[in-house]
Amino acid sequence: MEKIQVIQPTKLLAPYIKQYWLLRIDDVKQGFQRSIPAGCVALVFHKGNKIISSFHKGTQPQQKEPQPIQDKCQEPKIISHIAETENPFKSILNDRQIALLVDCINEVEIFNAPMTFEDLKAILSCKPKVIFRSNNNRQVAFLFSELSNRGLITPNWQSVIAKNKLFVTKNIKKDKYLNQGDLATAANYVKGVEHEKDYVTISNYIKQLKKL
Repeated sequence: MEKIQVIQPTKLLAPYIKQYWLLRIDDVKQGFQRSIPAGCVALVFHKGNKIISSFHKGTQPQQKEPQPIQDKCQEPKIISHIAETENPFKSILNDRQIALLVDCINEVEIFNAPMTFEDLKAILSCKPKVIFRSNNNRQVAFLFSELSNRGLITPNWQSVIAKNKLFVTKNIKKDKYLNQGDLATAANYVKGVEHEKDYVTISNYIKQLKKL
């Protein structure tokens, strides 16, 4: 007797696996090799006398779900995000300083939507609830480089932003995360531009931080 069992994959594996096929044969007689045609590529994992499937506890891979892009007039959607360390930016900013930075960000309109205190605190912890789109990559780079220059965050801020996919570029035609190359290019450009209008505003806010 032959029995074919079709097992559907978990939601995490569904984009990559269509289904599992399991063939049971009670009596295997000598003869030609049996072949069952299928219209898709299949992977079978066999360990000893057991077939390990995604339905076994502990075998399901964990994947980070992408955070929704924050657009104007869009209500934030809460998405869990787990950072590898408690303080990836090595930030020493207190709550009053973070609140002042929020005022700075919103006044200059560095991002596509207004940011709240909770938003920025979550970003500094690399646990964002939403992903903000940069209106100006150079201003993003200037803000973080100024914080780094004053020892308020890590000198490796570019790597932290890129690794944790904290922001997307200003190109609204595609949702591309700001990578380390984007940030390095922007940071090189903003050297010596602190006398330009928006950069003066950012610089003035940064200078007030030490008073808080």
